Amino acid sequence: MLKYKTDDIRLFRSNNLRFIKQF
Repeated sequence: MLKYKTDDIRLFRSNNLRFIKQF
């Protein structure tokens, strides 16, 4: 469960970075 949460957060941050780069 913890690992899943961590992966989720990492994915969320990755998406945020990509989203910011698009601007």
